[in-house]
Amino acid sequence: MARHVDGVKNVANTIDIEEAEAPERTEAPERPENPDRAHGPHPPAGEPRALPVPPMPPFPRGRPSPDAAAVQRVLREAHASMKAGQAGEAMAKFGAVLGMDPSNEEAKQGLKDATILLGENIRKMVPGARPSPG
Repeated sequence: MARHVDGVKNVANTIDIEEAEAPERTEAPERPENPDRAHGPHPPAGEPRALPVPPMPPFPRGRPSPDAAAVQRVLREAHASMKAGQAGEAMAKFGAVLGMDPSNEEAKQGLKDATILLGENIRKMVPGARPSPG
């Protein structure tokens, strides 16, 4: 969502994922360990030839410096969305600010407030729901 907010130049994904165990294969056809050696330099007709995979370039570390003007503009838009009662829009914009500047305390608090507003808006739509304590 953050990529599509005006002013966002880059979204850095710093999530590390552990590789899951490979599922067991069921009745896979047996193949020699090195098909090129078993069949010479070319595989038999109809069999695909394995292509070498180029190495991936390393991911850049760190984040680019946030554009202070863009951060302030998106913060203003987020607060305007809050005033208009548009919690989802506000959450996206506060999230975009955090994508640009992860330590921005105003955006962190705004995201919390927008989440509460979203919960209140949902409760209003549910008949018989009680307001949240607080």
